Amino acid sequence: MYIMSLKSRYFTIALILMCLVFVACSGQKNANPAEHVSIDYKMTDEALDWLQLIKDGAGEDEIRERFMTHVAPTEGCQSIVHHWERFMEWDSDKFLTFVLEGLGRIECDGPLENEDGSLTSLGRRRMLWTSALENLDQLKRDVATLREMNLTDTAVALAAQYLPQHAQLKANFYIVLFGGSSAYSVGEENGFDMLQMPRKKDGSLDIEDALLTFAHELHHTGFASLNDSIISDSSKLVGILAAEGSPTYFIDGFPGRADVYARSLDRVQNDVASDWHKHQK
Repeated sequence: MYIMSLKSRYFTIALILMCLVFVACSGQKNANPAEHVSIDYKMTDEALDWLQLIKDGAGEDEIRERFMTHVAPTEGCQSIVHHWERFMEWDSDKFLTFVLEGLGRIECDGPLENEDGSLTSLGRRRMLWTSALENLDQLKRDVATLREMNLTDTAVALAAQYLPQHAQLKANFYIVLFGGSSAYSVGEENGFDMLQMPRKKDGSLDIEDALLTFAHELHHTGFASLNDSIISDSSKLVGILAAEGSPTYFIDGFPGRADVYARSLDRVQNDVASDWHKHQK
C-alpha cells in the first residue's frame, strides 16, 4: 500500500508540475527560439557508405576497419555513445558489435520476439538494420528528402510553445543510424534515428511525425536548461517525470496518439500502442 501511495503521490506532483509549466508558458514566446540549433548528417552519410561496402561484399576486417575509422569518430556516432554510456558500459567498439548483431553478422542467441509476439530489442534491431541494408537506395533517398525539408524552425517554434520564455533551445541534432533509441537528448546533443523514420501507409516519409520527434527532443533541451535551478535534489524524480511527460502529452499527443499507432503499418509503433493500452489504466 505504501509503494502504491508513493507512486500515486509522485504522479500527482508530476502532473501538477506539468500544468504549472503549461500555465507559465501560455501566451509567451521564446525571443529567439532557433538560436544555436543545427542538424548534422555526417554519421548517416558515413554509415550509408559503410553499408554499401557491406553490400558490395567487403570482408570482415575491412568492414570493421572502415567503421572504426570513418563512422565511429563522427560526432553523431559519439552522441550515441554518450547517450547509452549513461546506462551501461558503452563505447564505439560495443556499438559496432551491437550493429553487426543487428545485421546478423555476429551470432546472438537472444529471442527475436517476446511471448506476446512483440519484438524484443534484438528483434527490433535485426528488423531495422537488415531492412536498411536490403533497401539501401531507398534509405539514401529518404536522407535526401529529409535534407530538403527545413524542419528546424518549425520544430523549435513548436517546442517553445510549451516552455517558459527564458528556456534555452541550444542543440545539435545528429541524424544517425542506430537501431536503439528512436530519438534521444543528452545535454545539447540530440539524436534522431533514420532507421526508425516514421512513414505513412504508402511508405513515404511522415514529415509531420518527424517534426513532432524533433520538437519533443528540443523540448527536453529547453526543460533541462531550467531544471537545475527549479528542481531540488530531493525532487529529481518529479523533474524526470515532468521532463518526459510534458512533451509526450503536449507535443506527441499521448495517450490519444496510441490509438493512431495501433492502426499504423509500422510494427514498432504497434508495440508502443500495445504497451500504452496495457499500462494506461
